[in-house]
Amino acid sequence: MRKGQRCKLLVTIQSASNLRAADINFFGPGTSDPYVKCKIRGKPFPPNLSFETKVLPKTLNPIWTDEDHLMEPIVPGDAIEFEIYDRDRFGAHDLLGKATLEFHQFYPNGFFDSLVLMEAGSKQQGKATLKVNVECEGMTSAGDLDPRCFIQILRATNLKAADWGLAKKSTSDPYVVCQIVGKERTEIKTKVIMETLEPEWNEEFEMIDYEIGDDISFQVMDWDNRGADDPLGDYTISYADYWKDGAEYHTELELNNTGMEAVSLLEVKVTTEVPELPKVVVHDPAYHVVRGMTWPVPFQLRSLDTGRTHRLAGYTRIGRSAKQLDASIDLILNGPGTKDISKLHATIKCWQPPDSQEWHLRLYKRGKHGTVKINFSVLTSDEVTWIECGQLRYDLMKDAISQLTGFDPSLVTVNFNDNPTVAGRLLDHATSLVQAEVDIPPEDNTWNLTEDLGIKLSDMSELQLVDILGTACAYVGTKLLQMGMRPFTIVQASGILCDIDTMVGPNWVCGSCGTENDDRHAFCAFSTCQRAGEGFGAGPGGGHAGGGTSVGNVQVDGICGIEIHSGDTIRFGINESWLLDKVSLFPRSNMAMAAVKIISGKAAEDPTEIRNLRIPNIASHHALQGCMTWFDLSRVVLEWLGEPDEPPCVDAIEVLDEVGALMSRHEAATLEEQELYPVQKILDEVRIGMTIRLKLCSDPCLLAPVLAHLEAHRRKLELMFADRDAIPD
Repeated sequence: MRKGQRCKLLVTIQSASNLRAADINFFGPGTSDPYVKCKIRGKPFPPNLSFETKVLPKTLNPIWTDEDHLMEPIVPGDAIEFEIYDRDRFGAHDLLGKATLEFHQFYPNGFFDSLVLMEAGSKQQGKATLKVNVECEGMTSAGDLDPRCFIQILRATNLKAADWGLAKKSTSDPYVVCQIVGKERTEIKTKVIMETLEPEWNEEFEMIDYEIGDDISFQVMDWDNRGADDPLGDYTISYADYWKDGAEYHTELELNNTGMEAVSLLEVKVTTEVPELPKVVVHDPAYHVVRGMTWPVPFQLRSLDTGRTHRLAGYTRIGRSAKQLDASIDLILNGPGTKDISKLHATIKCWQPPDSQEWHLRLYKRGKHGTVKINFSVLTSDEVTWIECGQLRYDLMKDAISQLTGFDPSLVTVNFNDNPTVAGRLLDHATSLVQAEVDIPPEDNTWNLTEDLGIKLSDMSELQLVDILGTACAYVGTKLLQMGMRPFTIVQASGILCDIDTMVGPNWVCGSCGTENDDRHAFCAFSTCQRAGEGFGAGPGGGHAGGGTSVGNVQVDGICGIEIHSGDTIRFGINESWLLDKVSLFPRSNMAMAAVKIISGKAAEDPTEIRNLRIPNIASHHALQGCMTWFDLSRVVLEWLGEPDEPPCVDAIEVLDEVGALMSRHEAATLEEQELYPVQKILDEVRIGMTIRLKLCSDPCLLAPVLAHLEAHRRKLELMFADRDAIPD
C-alpha cells in the first residue's frame, strides 16, 4: 500500500446473539436492553470516528436495521473497536461484550462475518457474537505528479493539566488536530493518550489536497467524555519555515495560547516531496523539412512599412543582409537565388502533406550558432602519402568528424598541423595534429545537445577513434590506388580534446510548475502550464535589435514553432511588421492573362447585342459627361446611335482607345448594381475619338426591371408636363 493512503469505511451493525442477561426478571428469564458503541481505537471523536446504535429493549438476540455509518479518515494501523452495553435507567451501563477488528482484517477486501465477543460473561464466553459488515471505499492519496506533505506527530512535553481531581493528580487526555490552513476538510486527528502531560503519539499521516505554499496548523486538545474538549495550545507553521524541497523539517514547536506561563512543546516532523516531472517531448510537425529544401511555394512576405516583398521557399531562413538593404528597417530571406544572409532571425518551413493539396506553414524564432572545436593527433603508417594526398585527407577527416558528431560534413572545417609540438594528452610522435571545427546550426543548437556531445567526445577512447578513422581510410585507399599512390592507415590516435562554445543559454525552469525547458522555448512545454512570452518587445533598440518574433501578440517557439496562415501579421524585432500573402505558385504575365480574358469574352459575345459609339464631337462628349447613372449613360449612347426606342438594358460597358484597344471593362448584372455603380469612373476615361461599347442583355431578370423603370420614368415625365400645362400663361 502506498505511503500516505487513507480510506473511508461503511460500517453496518447487523445483529448479536447469545448475549448475557444483565437485567433480572423475577417472573421469567432474564433479559437485556443492548446497544453497540463503535469507535476507531484511540479516536473517540463523533460522528466520523465513533457512533452508537439504537437501544433494542428486552432481547438477548438483537437485530438492528438502518445502522449504516460512514467512518473517515482511516489510515493504516487503525482498528475498529465494538462494545455492546445493556442500557440501565439508573446507574452505569453493563458491558455485555466487546471485540476488535484489526486493519488487516478489513483492508482491502472488507469484512462480512461475525466477531466472537470477549468479556461476555462466564456462561456466554465463546458463544456470544456480533455480526457486522465493513466495506472499504476509495483509498485516496495525492496524484503521481502532485506535491505531497507528510506530518509526523511525535510527542508533547509540559502540557497544561485540564482535568482536575481531588482523589488523583491533575492531568489531561491530549490529542492533536492538524490541518492545512483554510482547508477544513484536510483535518486529521491523532489518538487520545489518556491521563498524561507528556504524551507520545509517533503517528504519521499525509495531508490531502496539499499545494505548494500551504501553511499547516497544529492544535493540542484535551479530550473530555462529557462536554466540549479543552484547548491546550496551538501553533501554525508557515510554508517558508518547513519547505525544504524533500528534506525533513524536524522541530519542537513552542505552543501559543496554553493558558499558563510555563512553555509547552510539541515535537513534529514535516516532510515534503515534489515528484520529478516526466521529460516533455516536443514534436515538431515540420521536422522533415530541413535546410536546403528550396521547392517553390505559393507564399510571400510583404513589409507593411516599405511594401517590399520576399518569396518563400520550402525552407526559408530569415536574417540580415551583409551587402544590401537598410539593416535597421528590412530583412532578407534566403529564397531561391539569395545566399546573402547572416544574423539568423527566424525560420519558416512550408510543405504539403502526402496526398494533400493543402499547404502548411510554421514559423520558428531565431536560434544561435554554436561551435565544437576538436583537437587530436594521429600517427599514420606512411607520412609522405598522408601529406601529399592533399584534398583526400581533408575529405577523410570531414567524414570521420561527421560520424563522431552526427553533423553533416558540409558543417565541418579541418586544418592539419604537420609539425605538432603539443604535449599532454596528444601523441609525442604524431604525424599530424588535427584541428576541426563543427558549426552547429541554430535549428540544432540546444543546451542538452551540446552538453551530451561534449560528454560523448570526452569519453571516447583512443581505440574507438582509431576504428572510426580506419573506416574512412579504407574508402580513401581505393582512390589512392587509382592515383598510383600507396594507401596508408591510422596506426594510433590520441584522446580527443574538445571545446564547445554555444550561445544557447542553459535550460530554464518554469517558476509555475518546475518543468525544465529548452532555452529556445518561449513557453513552458509541460501540459497546460504557460510562461509569459520571452523577449517580446523587450529589446533595447529597434529593428532586429531585440523584441523577439511574434505572430499577432503570440510569441513564437523555437522548437515546435507556431502555425501561420495567409493574412497573418508577423513581427520581427520591434519595428518590423510583415504580412503573409498567398500568391501564384508560378507567377505569370498579367498582360497575357488580360489578353486571354478579352479573347474569351469576345468569343462568347453575340455581335447583334453589341453597340459601338465612336465619340464624334464635343457635343456628344458633353452629353455623355452629363450622365449621372449607368441607366442614363446607356440611354444617351443609344440615342446618339439613332436607337432611342431600344431599351437601355446593358450589363457591360467597355471603353476602347483611339485604335480600338480595350482600356477598361465595367459590369453590373442587376438594376440595383447599376443604380449604385460609380459611373464617373467610366466617364473619366472617355475622350473625343474613343469608343464606348455597350453589351445589350436580353435576360428577363434584368430586362423586366429595366422596362418597369422606363415605365415609371415615362409616368413621371407625363405628370411633370401635366403640371406645366396647368400653369396659366
